[in-house]
Amino acid sequence: MSASRAPVRLLLAVAFAVVAVDLASKAVAIILLADSYVEVGGPFFLSLLFNDALFAGSTTLNGMALPLSFLGSLILVALALPVCAPLSEHDSRAPVALGLMVGAAIANPASLALQPAGVTDFLGISFGGTSIIFNLADVAVYAGIVMCGRTVTNVLAAHRAQRRSVVRRPARSAHLEREIPLAVWQDAQVERTERIPVPIGIPVVTAHASESHADVTAPEAHLHLHPPA
Repeated sequence: MSASRAPVRLLLAVAFAVVAVDLASKAVAIILLADSYVEVGGPFFLSLLFNDALFAGSTTLNGMALPLSFLGSLILVALALPVCAPLSEHDSRAPVALGLMVGAAIANPASLALQPAGVTDFLGISFGGTSIIFNLADVAVYAGIVMCGRTVTNVLAAHRAQRRSVVRRPARSAHLEREIPLAVWQDAQVERTERIPVPIGIPVVTAHASESHADVTAPEAHLHLHPPA
């Protein structure tokens, strides 16, 4: 299993588990909670409700709840799969969070397709004279959103750390190597006659072989060198 595919497989496994558990719990609720109201304790209760609205009972949109739900599910899956592996590098729980949301996004439209009366809700909570009824898929999607808060925090922290490292990085001096041509002092067109001193005692070869080497007694002899043109 490659490192890049492991987070995606974890996401899909969590999403499949959410869909399976949610649909099974809804089937059990339909059987056990028909025309019944069960007090669980405190503000919690169990009551069966078929919700045909798009979200939280807000609007039915003239029967467009199911198509729009499936469209939203497809968009969420298309967005979650590509970012799963990169986000897992910053937060190992990111695939789980995305899997919870993807599973919930699939489970509710599937429930709406299997139950024409509407999505099965059976978990209730009362506060301030108001009651809200939801299902396990709703719990999963909100849990995924809360977990994504940690992922976002880690991503922002990594981004800030990267920016600080770039700002504080010292400038490095560049060492360049290049060939520097040696200056040529001799001009081929100008004849130079610099005098080169010769130490005393070095015999000087003259043009006439008949002259004796001993006759050269100059205190300092000089050679006139003519560099070739």
